[in-house]
Amino acid sequence: MKNVLKDWGWLFALAVFVLFLRLFVISPYTVHGASMEPSFHDGDRVMAAKWGRPDYGDVVIIHREYTEGRSHLIKRVIGLPGDVIEIRDGVVYRNGQALDEPYIKEPFREDLAPVLVPDGHAFVMGDNRHDSLDSRHIGTISLSEISGIYLFRFWPLF
Repeated sequence: MKNVLKDWGWLFALAVFVLFLRLFVISPYTVHGASMEPSFHDGDRVMAAKWGRPDYGDVVIIHREYTEGRSHLIKRVIGLPGDVIEIRDGVVYRNGQALDEPYIKEPFREDLAPVLVPDGHAFVMGDNRHDSLDSRHIGTISLSEISGIYLFRFWPLF
């Protein structure tokens, strides 16, 4: 009987530890759609850190209930509070400096009047600029809506 209680105790401790990790440290997410191609594809499984503050170029998980029936989006951080983001002829400028974006799927031709990123917000975009619901369409994202920062892809393996 003593060994059974010990085994159940270890199992309970492991379950609490895994729950703690899932709620406060890391969490898995599934990529939906083509908005982050070629970096991520529909169905990819990724792990995201639930701590920290996003930085330029970070891929983040955004929790928004009204986004096409999904509970989250995956996008890249382009601008942070105080930045001015502008797009001219498909080139993204942050504070007047053109961004080097080797991760975008293909060139695009679009303009966006200058947008000042307000305090507590981020400007995010998908890597597939032709097929992405992002800050160009839904505005800046509150930092409180960012539920994770991409760590690694765990599926598919290669």
